[in-house]
Amino acid sequence: MDMILGRDLSSHTYNLDIANGLVEKIAGVYASLFADFEAKMLAIQRRDGA
Repeated sequence: MDMILGRDLSSHTYNLDIANGLVEKIAGVYASLFADFEAKMLAIQRRDGA
């Protein structure tokens, strides 16, 4: 339990601004890029008959 409490107080704990920035990047940028990547990979899969 001490290890969990210590980890919560470490530099790896994000504050609300950092967390909000991550959410904005994921929702606003990365999600659409992953969707585009998925569409391209599915097209290749269909083309190659896999």
